[in-house]
Amino acid sequence: MRKKLIVIPLINIIFILMCFVSITFAWFAMNDTVQSSGLTISVNKQNLFFNYTVYHYNIDSKEYLATDDFDLRPYDMIIKNRNEHISIIIKLEVFGEAIDKHKDIDIHFLCSDQNSDTMSLSNVLEFKVGLFDILSTDIETIYTSSETAFTEINALMFKTNSKIVDLSYTLTNYTNHIIDDKLFVYVQINYNDDLAEEFNTITADDLTTGTTTDLIFDADIYELKLEAEE
Repeated sequence: MRKKLIVIPLINIIFILMCFVSITFAWFAMNDTVQSSGLTISVNKQNLFFNYTVYHYNIDSKEYLATDDFDLRPYDMIIKNRNEHISIIIKLEVFGEAIDKHKDIDIHFLCSDQNSDTMSLSNVLEFKVGLFDILSTDIETIYTSSETAFTEINALMFKTNSKIVDLSYTLTNYTNHIIDDKLFVYVQINYNDDLAEEFNTITADDLTTGTTTDLIFDADIYELKLEAEE
């Protein structure tokens, strides 16, 4: 499935019920490939490169953080307000010949599981891509401004009426968003409430007897890939 991204000037990987479940991917800053825990971020070599920062909100310390870790906190199906600011926002600093020549950039999210009824991360997540002119270096401002901007962008999901394995955005006509020969691309990974509800098997007995209500999903989303023509 491919969607043409509409640029908006300026300016939802783990699902749990009640109990704590988390997963962390370390995303080490490299020029053309990042790989950890089975997840790879890659770009065309030679004509396209990137750096990145991951922004998220720590609900315990009530602070916004900029890290090199892809660390998603649990989704709480019971106390809904704990899911505010739960999304991970990745700021990609993309550069190289492809950007210099203003070539279209395809962004792919790739999934290895084609089943629509399995306990897989691709069954509960949504993905958005945007180009925002956020000039501030303040961590909270970057997170909240991009979070707000993402509300104007439609999400893509692996699980819709059927299961797909490749979500694709195309970045085009982005000349006005290049700063010092670099294009700043924002990616949001978030839980989709409706998809999460499909896996809600919690019962009143579970709550009263203390039976574990953890739901652990397989990490079947294996790559975020940026491509431009050579």
